[in-house]
Amino acid sequence: MSSFAYQAVDNAGKRSQGLVDAPDKVTANRQLRQRGLTVVKLNEGGKVSKGNAEIKIPGLGGGVKTADLTLFSRQFATMIGSGLTILRSLMILEEQVESKNLKRILTEIAADIEGGRSLSESLEKHPKVFDRLYVSMVRAGEIGGVLEMTLQRISVALEARESLKRKVKSAMMYPTVVLIFALLAAIGMILFLVPIFTKMYEDLNSELPKITKFLVSLSENGKSKPYLIPIVVGSPIFAFRMWTSQEFGRRQWDRIKLRLPMRIGAIVQKVALARFARTLSSLISAGVPMMQAVRVTGESSGNSVIEDAMDDILKSIEEGRAFSEPLKRHPIFPSMVVQMASIGEETGKMDAMLEKVAEFYEDEVDAAIKSLTSIVEPIMMIFVGGIVGFIIIALYMPMFALFDKIK
Repeated sequence: MSSFAYQAVDNAGKRSQGLVDAPDKVTANRQLRQRGLTVVKLNEGGKVSKGNAEIKIPGLGGGVKTADLTLFSRQFATMIGSGLTILRSLMILEEQVESKNLKRILTEIAADIEGGRSLSESLEKHPKVFDRLYVSMVRAGEIGGVLEMTLQRISVALEARESLKRKVKSAMMYPTVVLIFALLAAIGMILFLVPIFTKMYEDLNSELPKITKFLVSLSENGKSKPYLIPIVVGSPIFAFRMWTSQEFGRRQWDRIKLRLPMRIGAIVQKVALARFARTLSSLISAGVPMMQAVRVTGESSGNSVIEDAMDDILKSIEEGRAFSEPLKRHPIFPSMVVQMASIGEETGKMDAMLEKVAEFYEDEVDAAIKSLTSIVEPIMMIFVGGIVGFIIIALYMPMFALFDKIK
């Protein structure tokens, strides 16, 4: 008989903690469930913490890395395929996972399953970790009795999504670093270089050009009111985040992204198409009904243009028309995607056709990013040179004016 330290909540949401004696963790969990408690933490031989609740900062913590979720899905599939029960598999994985947040969530899921809930219902209680795509595929796997295969498909889909995200992040890394460098260089010159020239200007006793006055004013305000610097730098970022957090702003930004120059808009389109095709293919292959698959694809697309197209497709299917027909009305879908979808409908292999579309656009994104890097490098150099050049010209203009007077 072992002692288990637990933290749990009752039906009213009140937290409690203590020790329970049981031969194993599953039995300890069952005993606590019989008392009307939902287990949050359960550790063998552990000590009860002094606090009743964990301190959480809103917006921080609670998330799980895609890599951890992918590894969990693959290991879960292997255990289910080996004949282990869902509950036993979760108990083993709970001990093995490194992520503390995932470990806590698996404890709660195991307790829910022991209490009679299905796996998909238990996962649905944690939307920040298991999104609609994940839950829908698991539910379809449960209904079809192919949970192992479904979890394998989920891990493949997660790996593909993470790979695509890494490619986009790597493309953004260089311009982001250059922009930060340019900003720091400009702030440094304004705060430390401009004051040196300001003392020289006082001896000239002449009217300064407007851009020089503007630069001197920035320097004086930056020196006397340093708190203004993060406000000035952060305000545009905060305003942009506030704008895109609103529904109308998000929709506007999704459309603007598709029209950005220097092939950025084309990359955004290809990323959206790859994610659309991969998601819909995964759902259909898992056995999710077409209507639900289209709805989930729209909700998890991350782009309002795709969402609107999925709404149009839903109406089309409800009216008995083909899936591929409404795609023609939306410019975001090239003719190749429409043709592949049409072939998939005719042959009954929609999931295979969409998977090929996803693979094609994932390769296209990779090639487009490499091409974009070669274009962005000289443009960023010109941008940085322009900022530094503006400051230098503004500083030397009064001297040029003085030389003209001497002549």
